[in-house]
Amino acid sequence: MKKFYLLITAIIIVAAARSLAQTIPHTINYQGLLKDAAGVVVPNGNYSITFKLYDVAISGTELWTEIKALTVTDGIINTQLGNTEPLMLPFDTEYWLGVTVESGSELTPRIKLSAVPYSHMTLNVMDQSITTAKLKDSAVTVNKLSDNSVSSVKIVDGSITATDIGNTQVVKSINTLKDNITLVAGSNVTITPSGNDITISASGGSGGTITGVTAGNGLTGGGATGNVTLSVADNGITSSMLQNNSVTSGKITDGTIATADLSNNSVTADKVVDGTLTANDIATAQVVKSINTLKDNVTLVAGSNISITPSGQNLTIASTSSGIGGSGSANYIPLFTAGSTLGNSLMTQNPIGIDINSTTASNINPTLTLIRTGTNSATSIGFRNSAGNQFNIGMRQDGKLG
Repeated sequence: MKKFYLLITAIIIVAAARSLAQTIPHTINYQGLLKDAAGVVVPNGNYSITFKLYDVAISGTELWTEIKALTVTDGIINTQLGNTEPLMLPFDTEYWLGVTVESGSELTPRIKLSAVPYSHMTLNVMDQSITTAKLKDSAVTVNKLSDNSVSSVKIVDGSITATDIGNTQVVKSINTLKDNITLVAGSNVTITPSGNDITISASGGSGGTITGVTAGNGLTGGGATGNVTLSVADNGITSSMLQNNSVTSGKITDGTIATADLSNNSVTADKVVDGTLTANDIATAQVVKSINTLKDNVTLVAGSNISITPSGQNLTIASTSSGIGGSGSANYIPLFTAGSTLGNSLMTQNPIGIDINSTTASNINPTLTLIRTGTNSATSIGFRNSAGNQFNIGMRQDGKLG
């Protein structure tokens, strides 16, 4: 394996000459003289050279790698590090440059970077080089200002507001008045300034005496002599004395809110305790309160020959059998004329009993009437024909016929 030796002639930064807006990528100018193991400059030609940056002088893991195919003339290597693989390192610590030629081992020792490349971080802006024209509007924030750096001449006149001034620093207002306030002495008052003091004194008058304390609306007590006490009278606080939204739940005695205290539509479903409403709370004709005295969740069960069909809000109850049909005359007791057909029988009902009618045309008395007569102690059954003749059979209380 061919060995090489590298003589570093220059590592200089060129990114510092760029405008401040072009901070990425950073590049470092690199020059070196490449010789073989015998100290002879290598032949002219193209060489694959790998550059790596480490944060240790020996071993460690590379933090940045760039492989370049460079043309070497008279042994001179001249390139810019970072023009193909951007140098994104913060340059806030020491770095060492490792160089490998072709497939050989990394040349030793690694090259420690001088202070010049660190101008990526600190030296790429010259002192006094940033002018007002270079600053974007609102670019200087509170964090950019050092303590006590803003003097009075830097503040635009009339731009400081009360919110800019910290609490307990100045008098911000007097009785809500601001700016230049003048204290004016009224009747029997003197105002005397002295340095930073202003003395306000009563300058005349003999004062007065309280001759009595009178209890106003809602109060009790008072008096004209001695120490007097004012108290809130029973029922002295009226609605007009209460500020809106001033009565909290804790001020209301449990169980004292009546219907008249509630405004219409003020009680929502969320305010009602689950399971506490009774049937009496629900107005008439509003809901189904019961079915055949049953309540809560009632289920209609279809019995024999019955079907129950739900459809939307409807329940259709129907018979599943063909039923019994037929026709007859008024007051006739019905008679099955077939398996499921009704017609007239020979018996009719009249106000005094039941008539048994005969359909035999030759019968002299075709109609016979059964009559119940008597009292609770004696009962009889009478037979009357169509001619009006009547025969009674009676039973006395002692069980004998009579």
